[in-house]
Amino acid sequence: MGLRLSALSFMLLYGSAASALADPIWYSQPTMPAPAVTLTAAATGPIRGYFVFQSAGDLDSIALLDATTGVTSPYVFPNHSTVAGATADFGNVAAGDQLVFLLFNATTGTTLHSDGQNADGDAHAYTTPYAGGLLSGSMFPAGIYIGFEDLLASQGSDFDYNDNGFIFTNVGASVPVTPSAVPEPGSLALLGTGALGAFALLRGRFERR
Repeated sequence: MGLRLSALSFMLLYGSAASALADPIWYSQPTMPAPAVTLTAAATGPIRGYFVFQSAGDLDSIALLDATTGVTSPYVFPNHSTVAGATADFGNVAAGDQLVFLLFNATTGTTLHSDGQNADGDAHAYTTPYAGGLLSGSMFPAGIYIGFEDLLASQGSDFDYNDNGFIFTNVGASVPVTPSAVPEPGSLALLGTGALGAFALLRGRFERR
């Protein structure tokens, strides 16, 4: 996968009214692991990443694994030396390829996967759609926002997902759906048939008295 680093040079012409939009996207349920998310390539073409912010004490960087082809990009965005708005090309993918972002914590020697396949069994990436706009003083395009938690549970993770934040374009996300407790239509039909049968049986008993 090719790699190109540059910096966004958008002019901030929105004035003080946009300052409320300048904060990173926070995870709403800190201390609770986020749901694991499956990421896929939305279309054939490049995956572009944008560095939003970092607040981690540890030294982190990120790469992209195309799980369909087995190709991994170089690690980029060293968090302590990358400025908000920096961008990188993570290489070309085919539509539908399964994608996994890898966060390497050089301080602990731990690699964390965005798909939840981690040593502690928890998801270390919070994923949400982003419509585009101002974050951390820079303008970003619409895409998928991913906030990473860079420590395992055994390493004292607080699961607030604000250690490193990124936006990626040409990426789609799907959250696994928990099976519903509501009966399926077929089950409802069987339930109704059973109820009618029980009613008929009771009615017959009353009529024989």
